[in-house]
Amino acid sequence: LLRKAGFKILEIPVSMEKRTQGSSSFTFVRAFYYIFTGVLSLLISLLREKTLRRDKEDVFAN
Repeated sequence: LLRKAGFKILEIPVSMEKRTQGSSSFTFVRAFYYIFTGVLSLLISLLREKTLRRDKEDVFAN
């Protein structure tokens, strides 16, 4: 979606270290929730774009 909007996407390498104290706030359920909502928002964006494009074609056809 960002690339379609004209944004440039770059990967930047980082080095990660093991956690030294505490525990992660992410659980399996929370991780699944974020993945689900991300995929859902992507699908809604794609469907919305398709619907808007179809509506625009209908306007110009009449």
